[in-house]
Amino acid sequence: MEDPEVIPMFSSPLFNVQVEEDTDELNESNSYYIGSSQQGNVNKTDYSFRILDRHPRIKNILLSYWKRVNSEYLFNECEHIITTSWITKTEKSEYSQVHWHKNSYFSAVYYHGEYDDKCGDIMFQSPLEKFNDFYTPSSRQNNIFNSDVWGIKPKKNKLIFFPSYVSHQISGHDSDLTRYSLAFNICPVGKYGLGDSFIDTNWYGEKPNIKENLIEEKIESNTGWSFDMLSGNKNTNNMYPGDHQ
Repeated sequence: MEDPEVIPMFSSPLFNVQVEEDTDELNESNSYYIGSSQQGNVNKTDYSFRILDRHPRIKNILLSYWKRVNSEYLFNECEHIITTSWITKTEKSEYSQVHWHKNSYFSAVYYHGEYDDKCGDIMFQSPLEKFNDFYTPSSRQNNIFNSDVWGIKPKKNKLIFFPSYVSHQISGHDSDLTRYSLAFNICPVGKYGLGDSFIDTNWYGEKPNIKENLIEEKIESNTGWSFDMLSGNKNTNNMYPGDHQ
């Protein structure tokens, strides 16, 4: 039998690239870290979640890698921006809870520190597992077609992009080295979508003008009066005699 064609339908692609540019200045922001167990802590200052605003050169570098990934593999026609960004610090014996990112299209993690073989991996969980009614049978070899989890070891200057809906965590960190990583979220901007799901992100900065955006509409009632949606006035000119109250 000929080898079958394997089609990874509806995949959740992970893109793993190596950054070539110098990004050591990120170490200056390690003091603004969020601990592994604190991810999602809303009590942190907003500044802690906009780390890349302190490093616009690096922000542009990382975004350029995303644009290349999008151009060569995803083919999204809209532009994208980096929204939130933060540094995670993991000490020996620490780990993070399983989580995923809301209000984001793709997420990324960039390893700008120093690492060894005992550093905690980033572990990803299959988003399809919840749809499977069977326990996954054991396999003699794990690969991308039969695995429910997938781990990647941190390496200096490694940059990983993944869909924001994919659950992930930092596994147990057994190294004496402090594990630093930069995480950030990516969102599309501009015009995208269709019909009642169309959006133009330029709307976010606009002050809505009700009279320009609404179509003038009148609601007729069975009592003979009408209501003007724009003015809010009730028109009683058409009321039947004796109906005025």
